[in-house]
Amino acid sequence: MKRIYPIAIVVALTGAACAHSPKPYTFTLEQPRNPVRVVVQTLAANGFKDVAVDPVKNTVTTRWFDTGYRFREISDIDNGPKREYYTDVFLRYRISLMSENGHGKVTLETDVQRCAPTDSVVTSYGVDGSCLPMTVVFPTQQREVDELGSKLKLALAGG
Repeated sequence: MKRIYPIAIVVALTGAACAHSPKPYTFTLEQPRNPVRVVVQTLAANGFKDVAVDPVKNTVTTRWFDTGYRFREISDIDNGPKREYYTDVFLRYRISLMSENGHGKVTLETDVQRCAPTDSVVTSYGVDGSCLPMTVVFPTQQREVDELGSKLKLALAGG
């Protein structure tokens, strides 16, 4: 199995001026009725039908999915020959529903990781394979988070 160096991807991604830390989409509104059901329905309407609901933590988490981003990296293990290989970027959304002073606070966050495409398989529990967490997303990924957050806000506000 090829070894993936996290420093190489961090340097490559931070060197690209457009990569940045994921920003959560957070909003507060009047306490909606059945907020978990509204979130699950809104996610399903946007293509995220397979979700996990944690009633204790009051969270809804989507299944991991391949974002379509692929990076070519170079590995020079133990000063040996340099080899090129690819990694794919996988992402999932976590929606937290909290109550503060009679208002509902909703936070949509992203979990991001990069995986070797040759041995990565999305399962109901996660991504099996050679994966490492990422600390950055690209503007197109952040726009998708913001758009989904806007749709959740609209659905939860009842409008």
